[in-house]
Order: sequence, then C-alpha cells, then structure tokens
Amino acid sequence: MKRFFVFVAFFLQVVFVNAQNATYDGCEVSYEKLKSALYNAAPHHYLSAFVNLDYSLPDILLQFFLTDVLDVGHHNENCKWLSKRHWQEEYRPYILIGNDIQYLQVHYYLKPTVDVPISSIKNNCDIIEKCEILGTPDLVLRFFQTYWGDHVVIGGQKTGELAHVDFMGDHVALFAVSNNLYKIIITDNGQSFDYKLNFGN
Repeated sequence: MKRFFVFVAFFLQVVFVNAQNATYDGCEVSYEKLKSALYNAAPHHYLSAFVNLDYSLPDILLQFFLTDVLDVGHHNENCKWLSKRHWQEEYRPYILIGNDIQYLQVHYYLKPTVDVPISSIKNNCDIIEKCEILGTPDLVLRFFQTYWGDHVVIGGQKTGELAHVDFMGDHVALFAVSNNLYKIIITDNGQSFDYKLNFGN
C-alpha cells in the first residue's frame, strides 16, 4: 500500500511539472518567466511573441484570444498540416450574418533548431520561423488592432505596410493584399532579441 501512495505522489508531481511547461513534439520548454512578462503587455492578457519560439506557447495564447476576445472558433476542416513544417488553422465567427463568410487563417512556418529558445530537456525543437495571419479585411483589422493595441504604429518599413508592431523579437506587418484579403506577416525584427537571456530559468 505504501508503494501505491509513493507512486501516486510521484505521478501527481510529474503532472504538476508538465502543467508548468509547454510541450510540443517532444520538446519541453519552460515559459513561466516569459508568460509572466507577457501577461500585462496587453489588457486582454493573451499577447505573445511568435518568431524563434516553440509553437505551443504562441498558439495556445492566440487560440484563447481568438475564442475569448474576438469570439471566433476553429473551423476544423481547414486546420491541418500543409507540409512537414507548415501548420494551418482557420477561425470563423460563431454567428454568421448573411452569406458574407468572415475568416482568419493562421499559418505557422516552423524550422528545426538545436538552440532551444529558453530551456528544454530535449535539445531539438521546431520553432516558428514566420507566422502569417490572413483573412477578410474587417476581421484581420479588428484582430490586429485588438491584439497588439497600443503597440501599433501606422505605416511601415516595407512598401505596402499599412501598420506595424515591433514587439520583443517580432516584426508584425499589416498588408492589404486586395479589397477582400488582408494579411499580417510576423517575422524576426532583426534586433537579436534573446529569450534565454531575458526569460531563461
């Protein structure tokens, strides 16, 4: 009986430790200090950095933001791997009005690394190289303004940038592709932001 209780105590400790870490594809990364810093970076508390981080943290924070704040949900037909390192998710409003289908597609482009972003048990992870968020103009604009809020600067560095944000290691740029399609592109901002140095355990 004593062995049983020891096993249960060990099991609960493992579950608790895993709940404190983000886990994706065998890559276990601790994000506690980063999550604490991000929590107050925006009023909605779901703001994340994207590029050069393991996919799991930005993805879960973005999902919570989209469902809780923007009131859109997964459109499961279009959530899929398009290639080995290209994951797509699609979101649509819970309530559709008329035939006008509003949507957001989130594309994560991943790259392998042996230099893990913060701290990890396993030394090779797939991290985000680039993220693209595209969709109908009204929904993309509402997302861009609500998600990055006070960090938004009108205009940009590249031709066609309507607005941009430089946040931690990310450069976030808003583009009008056409009258029916807007796109947000998140790339490395070239400032060599070091997540390990700033938020490592």
